Amino acid sequence: MQYLKKNAQHSINETKLRGEVKNLPLISVIIPVYRVEKFLRRCINSVTVQTCQDLEIILVDDGSPDSCGRICDEYAGSDDRIKVIHQSNQGLSTARNAGLQIARGEYVAFVDSDDYIEPDMYEYLYGLIMKDNAAMSMCNICEDEGWHAQKKIDLPYMLISGTDILEYSGWLYVWNKLYRRDFIDNLRFNISVSFGEDLFFNFELLKTNALIALGNQAKIHHCCGQNSNALTRNFYPTHLNKIILMEKCLKYVRQHRLPVLKKWAGSQVRHSAQFLGQIARSNVEDEDSVRFLTTYVKKHFVRFLFEKDISCKKKIWVMVACINFNWARFLYNLVK
Repeated sequence: MQYLKKNAQHSINETKLRGEVKNLPLISVIIPVYRVEKFLRRCINSVTVQTCQDLEIILVDDGSPDSCGRICDEYAGSDDRIKVIHQSNQGLSTARNAGLQIARGEYVAFVDSDDYIEPDMYEYLYGLIMKDNAAMSMCNICEDEGWHAQKKIDLPYMLISGTDILEYSGWLYVWNKLYRRDFIDNLRFNISVSFGEDLFFNFELLKTNALIALGNQAKIHHCCGQNSNALTRNFYPTHLNKIILMEKCLKYVRQHRLPVLKKWAGSQVRHSAQFLGQIARSNVEDEDSVRFLTTYVKKHFVRFLFEKDISCKKKIWVMVACINFNWARFLYNLVK
């Protein structure tokens, strides 16, 4: 690994010289920003102090109603690597797409604005790519702030093809990766999905046979749960698109006999149970969504019944919801 670090620094310096000739940055870092004024400075600071300084930092203010827009402009005024896009609130996928639209770097990275990264994250990820001329690299996730990585990469370094990465749970996120720009040039985030959009972005890439470099060092602090505005706390009808799109992904996986995580194969019924609970907790009447979710559970009842990550109590409650959602809502609120 020491050799890799030295090799990475040498490659960064060489590419930096090429970038100076072309007046282009090595890496474009896209950070969508919405209602995170409490964490935004920590995030931006962690990017600006990277050991790889040849960066273009794109802050996309997605119509944030707090002081995030002002903070973005403040940083742009003191660091000429920072660009700011202000737009009306259109969601995470649209914000990331806006950043991709103007990104000029040879490589592209994404950071969520309530997360922060280790000082050498991009040097490390770039070194992994350069080692074997990979199209994308991925690092582990720091186990802190109440977050635990689902599965670690066990070896110091692995080089695999796109389809093989389905065996590693960390593949579905975009914020622990570095992408070669020409690898994702024609790809955009699906704006019909407001939950799990990372998965579908990466899935399109994994249909290729491109080389992907995996490193076991944890370089990003994913602080889910700190931000009270996390999408997973509330239900939106657009969340149903995740179930629909994941079924299409699974169909592709099965047709091409690709490896797939067992947890991922059962995630649709887990999400169905989660979404029904979110609707029950709210005061919103959403008969169409309830009908979609209960129909899905009934259709995949065997998968639902044997899903280990759904508790027996939750399974009983979901079965009640499939019979009469009003009863289930009453029980849910009674227990809570």
